[in-house]
Amino acid sequence: MRSWISQWLRYNAIFPLFSRLPAELGYKGAGWVSRRDFEQNQTLRDAYIHGLSAAFPEYDHGQLVDSAQKYFAMMTREMLDVYRIPRLSKHNVSQHVDLEGLELLQEAQKQGRGVIVVMGHYGRPIMLSTVLGLVGEKLSILTQGLDEENQNLHPAEKAYLEFKIKRTIDVSNGNCFMRGDGMRPLYRALNAGEAVAILCDIYEPNSRRQMLAPFRGGNLSIASGIPRAAASTGARLIYGSVRDEGARVKVTLRELTDDPEIGFFDAVKELEKDIEAAPWQWWKWPGYPHMWSEQASRDVA
Repeated sequence: MRSWISQWLRYNAIFPLFSRLPAELGYKGAGWVSRRDFEQNQTLRDAYIHGLSAAFPEYDHGQLVDSAQKYFAMMTREMLDVYRIPRLSKHNVSQHVDLEGLELLQEAQKQGRGVIVVMGHYGRPIMLSTVLGLVGEKLSILTQGLDEENQNLHPAEKAYLEFKIKRTIDVSNGNCFMRGDGMRPLYRALNAGEAVAILCDIYEPNSRRQMLAPFRGGNLSIASGIPRAAASTGARLIYGSVRDEGARVKVTLRELTDDPEIGFFDAVKELEKDIEAAPWQWWKWPGYPHMWSEQASRDVA
């Protein structure tokens, strides 16, 4: 457990300093922090390894540890992204981000349709809304309230997450919808033809608001709000992926079936493909044993 002073230094001195360095040096500095995090945060490290080993039982101890180290490194790079956002512009963003599939979003919006960009906790997600905002595409986000998602959040971490959400929204030119505020504002935005990014791998224990999505031979218990919102508003579903590539990221938008439920399951399949290609980029391994069951997967035509 990090002390209050180390938390304050992390969010108010160390990462702001790294953000002022040239990109390669800044991300190297973040790598140094990640190595300290890996050594000191045994609880998270063990939970990550436990979850990953449940999904990839063929991994030996060395592979599990290597994956955990890569995960910690990615998470510190994602934190540095937040502080580096003001240094990005439409003129230099291509030096840091590769973007593919923008035409899918533009085509849907030309038709006057709302768009749900379905994402997972994979890679460095905030860079999707960042790059879209910088190239002139407005994107809102749906997020859980900080108190709802993190019951025992350290005050310094809460302040950082509030800062992160504000910075993300400022550059994306969109709005931030909170799950706890109800879905009407989100539905209004989609009915008005706006684009909203929604994470699909949110664990949902309540069976009435839950969908069981086929995943690695079993099912993930995840929230069912995305297909409901798409069915109600006629919004198109597009899968969004942000792959961590060190000092760079690759943002990809992929087409999904134009049917709310089938398209949603297709998005989870796309996320599964991304995870299989680079397991350490998925944030959810620490909670995986709660989300996944060996129940036979549902067949989706």
